[in-house]
Amino acid sequence: MKTSLRCLLAAGLFTSSVVVAQARIERVIEKSFPVTAAGLLRVETHGGAIRVMPSNDSVVRVTARQKINATTEAEADELLKKLELTFDQTGNDVRVFAKYERQPSGFRFRSWPPVHVEFEVTVPSDCVISIDADANRSALNHMRVTFKAEIDPSEALLTHLAA
Repeated sequence: MKTSLRCLLAAGLFTSSVVVAQARIERVIEKSFPVTAAGLLRVETHGGAIRVMPSNDSVVRVTARQKINATTEAEADELLKKLELTFDQTGNDVRVFAKYERQPSGFRFRSWPPVHVEFEVTVPSDCVISIDADANRSALNHMRVTFKAEIDPSEALLTHLAA
């Protein structure tokens, strides 16, 4: 009886430590880019989803959700130092890019990368879209667009598109 109680207690402690190790901190960055005509939206991420939706505004709005595998804000800050996250506008073209540094060699208990960036973007409905989601989930909803997508077809969700 004592042995099974000890095993149960040990299993409970192990399980709780695994849950703590998988804690996530989320940070949100929002940017807006005014455009005057149809432009090119290029979105790249190497560890997160991309969702693009149409808008009647002449503004490209980007919400980047950084999902960080960290247990403290200080640990999250350290992990974010290794994330390249850029938002650029040239004329009517907008480029958004997120990439974490290369995975170090060797065995790791945590998933890689430790920071995932998911993008939600609203664009004028006549925008040209280029997506490179590194085989992650992407969605274009209710869009009338010309686009180029470099994603795994099994992970893409393209709905209500018109040519």
